[in-house]
Amino acid sequence: FYIDGTTKYFITCLSNDSIIELPTISDIGNYKIRKEAFNNNENLAKLIIPECVNGIDNFTFTICDSLVEIHNKSSLNITTTSYGLNALNVYKNENESKVKLYDENGQENENGDYIFYVDSNIVYFVRYIGEDKNITLPTINAIENYEIYNSAFESNYSVFEITLPESVTKIGSSAFCTCLSLKNLDMSACVNLTEIGDYAFDFTMSLQQITLGATVPPTVTYSVLFGSYTKIYVPAQSVDAYKTNSGWQNFAEQIFAMQ
Repeated sequence: FYIDGTTKYFITCLSNDSIIELPTISDIGNYKIRKEAFNNNENLAKLIIPECVNGIDNFTFTICDSLVEIHNKSSLNITTTSYGLNALNVYKNENESKVKLYDENGQENENGDYIFYVDSNIVYFVRYIGEDKNITLPTINAIENYEIYNSAFESNYSVFEITLPESVTKIGSSAFCTCLSLKNLDMSACVNLTEIGDYAFDFTMSLQQITLGATVPPTVTYSVLFGSYTKIYVPAQSVDAYKTNSGWQNFAEQIFAMQ
C-alpha cells in the first residue's frame, strides 16, 4: 500500500495465489486500486473486493487473462468488462461463485491444482497452479465436456508434457502460448475437439510434438502455431484431410500419421 493523506492506494499484489481477497481497511477515508496492482499475478482467477474499496484505476485488469470472476462487496458498479476486465462472472452474494478447484482425480478440493469455472451452460479449465512436470488434466465426473480457457497455460515455464482428456472439446486463444518448457501435447483422446483458438501454441519454442485424435480437423487459423519444427500427429485416415484443410495446410509438411 501507499498512503497519501486520507487515501490508501493498493499498489502491488505480491501473492501468486489463484483466489485473493483484498484486505479490509476501516481507518482510512479512501481505498483505491492502482492500475498495475496485479501485473505480476498470472494465476489470479478470482478476486474478492471488500466493501471499503471506492476506486479502481482504468485498465487495472487488462493483463489478468485468467481472472474470470469478481466477488464485488463494494458499492462500485463493476461489470464483466469494467477496468479492463474480460471476466465471466461478477457477483455480490457468496453462493454465486462459479470458480472451483479440483485435484488430479477430478474431485473438488480446495487444495487442488486445477482451477475450473463451472456454470450450468459451459465449463472452462482456467489455470493449472501446480508444479508437476507431466500432467493430465482431470476428467470431472459431474461434467461431460469442458473447454480450455484463453491463456490457460500461457507463460507456464515448468510443464514438459500435457495430456488432455476426451472431455475437452475446444481450446481457447493463446492457451499454451509461451510455454517455454512444453515438449509434448497429447490430445489423442480428444476425439470431439472442434476448435483451437488463435496463437494457441505461439512461441512454444520447445514443443516437439502435438498429437490430435479428432478425425475431423478442428477449426484453426494460420497463426495457431509458431515455427516449423513441431511434428503434428493425426489419425492415419485423416492425414490428407488435415493437409488440405484451409487452417492446417500451412503445416502440411509437419503432419504425420499416428503410430
